[in-house]
Amino acid sequence: MSFNVPVLIVGAGPAGLVAALSLAQHGIKVRIIDKSRQVSRWFARIWPQ
Repeated sequence: MSFNVPVLIVGAGPAGLVAALSLAQHGIKVRIIDKSRQVSRWFARIWPQ
């Protein structure tokens, strides 16, 4: 597995997702990896896209 991004976030819990969102808002590309394949209900509520 190879990722060519400035920031790799391990864990898609609330802290990881907020960190990714904050970085993305500043134009920084991120990749999030998590052991679960599904989006959490918490994230689906705040970002329903």
